[in-house]
Amino acid sequence: MRRALLIFVLTCLVSGFGLSLHSTRVSADGIDLLPFQVCARDGKVNVLISWQGTDPGAREFWVDLTKVSASFDPDTYVSAGPIKAGSSSYLWSGLEPHTEHWIRLNQQLPSGEWAYGSPLRLVTACGTATPAPGATFTVVGFADHHTAAFGPPPDVVPAGGTVNACGSSLLYVFFSYSGLTELTDFIGQWTMNGATRPEFAWGLAAGDGRPLFSLRAPAGGLTPGTYAFKFSSGPATGRQTNVDASITIAC
Repeated sequence: MRRALLIFVLTCLVSGFGLSLHSTRVSADGIDLLPFQVCARDGKVNVLISWQGTDPGAREFWVDLTKVSASFDPDTYVSAGPIKAGSSSYLWSGLEPHTEHWIRLNQQLPSGEWAYGSPLRLVTACGTATPAPGATFTVVGFADHHTAAFGPPPDVVPAGGTVNACGSSLLYVFFSYSGLTELTDFIGQWTMNGATRPEFAWGLAAGDGRPLFSLRAPAGGLTPGTYAFKFSSGPATGRQTNVDASITIAC
């Protein structure tokens, strides 16, 4: 079987001005992988995988997906492609909910060689409606950039503060959690000046973690106003709010 080259990097993306993303991951080759999960009516999970920073002359792309391990050993993964040159996203439909996956994005360079992306871990949501009892969530703050290790930058602004980020293409929220006793599904949502953006699903593994989510701005960048992020668990009729924070964008 032909070696498929591609990264499906899952982290929760939002395209246009309403898609949100989780834990944007930049691989060693400088590619931003931005995934967005949606719970389908059939109980499966659909993931829109978007990417930035690929070679502008890339001939084609492939996405690899596995539930086995990040090593992508032969015969342990499936592939989607070819995805035509110039593409920046791929919709992978019908994934199993509440399941750990690894993905990678690979590109065929102008020379004909393949550049393999770094494997990234994705936990699909939509599998349960159990809230997150006993877990502690702490908002670190907001910024329009992150460190090389995908953490909050030194100038991160605490919730309730003001970020001078007019014209920026992304807004990030950083928070930490601890004491999560089991893999738990969450629903995230951004609000911009009172207008809610589409909800997205995300799964967090048991234990402790420091995720980040982002909101992508439309052409022209972020505009002044109040931006809020909410992250909740539990059934739709009785959701438990775990993160509820906002920031003001100023010029």
